[in-house]
Amino acid sequence: MSESIEYIGGDIEFWIGKDDFLLWRYRVHMEANEFIDKDKATEKKEYRSDISTVRFLSFNEPIEIEPPPAELIRKNNAYYLLLVSRFGS
Repeated sequence: MSESIEYIGGDIEFWIGKDDFLLWRYRVHMEANEFIDKDKATEKKEYRSDISTVRFLSFNEPIEIEPPPAELIRKNNAYYLLLVSRFGS
């Protein structure tokens, strides 16, 4: 169980179109220490590093979003309840 997280550093990069000024991509790099106290007697520190990249494509193109097949959804979870409220049972 995580007791606390200490932010060490990181950076964010943005790729913006020179002619269209659209955000085409961004990358986030984060470094942190996670302090864990497993048996309440000793504290352990784990270093974590993460890089995430998001790309944006097909601006102004129509999209179609469909709910996943019913067999992939467990009843009584939050996602299932949201889908039922939106699309019916």
